[in-house]
Amino acid sequence: MMLPSGLPRILKGEPATGLGPKNLHRVTIAVEKNPPQDMPRAVILTSATMRLWAATSLVALDENYNRRVAGFTDVESFYEWCSCLPHLPRLSVPMIFLNAEDDPIIPRCLWEPVKELASQSEDMAFVSTRHGGHLGFLEGNSFSPHSVTWLDRFIVEMADRAVETYASY
Repeated sequence: MMLPSGLPRILKGEPATGLGPKNLHRVTIAVEKNPPQDMPRAVILTSATMRLWAATSLVALDENYNRRVAGFTDVESFYEWCSCLPHLPRLSVPMIFLNAEDDPIIPRCLWEPVKELASQSEDMAFVSTRHGGHLGFLEGNSFSPHSVTWLDRFIVEMADRAVETYASY
């Protein structure tokens, strides 16, 4: 699986922080279990730790931590294993795939296979919106989140349109 170019930097370009000593210990163990060839152990651990702490993208974080902890030899095979795409054609319930153009994590190039699949099925729809961000279209902030989110309003609007469409037949 080829990685798309121009993947967004984590959290709109802000560096990954807060990995903490517990995760640092985990990556040390993962690197020990799956070390690069022909390199002294001390150099491996130091360079792997530095790369983990320096990760500023999801790809770098996945390469330097997640794929190693999961036991994959490269990030491409890790992504292939994580992908839901092979399972989507077997969905047995109607599905709406909702993506926001301002999502800082999922780039538009990853929408294409899902859009193509949805265009070939009467039980699937692909919807993109200008705004909404990532993971649930949350509003407010962690100290005072809004009880009704953008996603809640979107679902009600979709249901209203479905009822209007059904009533017009």
